Amino acid sequence: AMEEGALEVLAEIEAQGGMVKAIENGWASAESERSVAQYLSRVASGEHVVVGHNKYRTDEPVERSVFRIDPAFEQKQKDRLAKLRAERNDAEVTAKLEALRQAVRDDNNMVRPCIEAAKARATFGEMTQAIYGEMKSFRENFRDLKLRMYA
Repeated sequence: AMEEGALEVLAEIEAQGGMVKAIENGWASAESERSVAQYLSRVASGEHVVVGHNKYRTDEPVERSVFRIDPAFEQKQKDRLAKLRAERNDAEVTAKLEALRQAVRDDNNMVRPCIEAAKARATFGEMTQAIYGEMKSFRENFRDLKLRMYA
């Protein structure tokens, strides 16, 4: 049954002219919304069980604790980051991050520039900012990306 359903979806995607076309013409979004609505309806009716939500609920108050980072650990991480930034070659990091930005602008594969930036000791946050700074937002640029991972 699951395989048949998957094959039906794949056939519909092909009928749309492929996944890029299905996204561009709004079919993929509409199908996603339909699927979510169907799931929520099944949960609300009890047809689909979500333990603790629509079955096996308790009226007893549940004690919840908020996760808090130990201030000593947080300070240790801040110190490590400051040390990393003090010891790395800022010019090299800047150059590697610019190469990553250029890869995004040129619609090229970003794996190699990310690896090179990491070798230069760029942080994950810096690499993420470089990428998203060029992409603006995923939704704005989705069509322009043309699913480069499949290209």
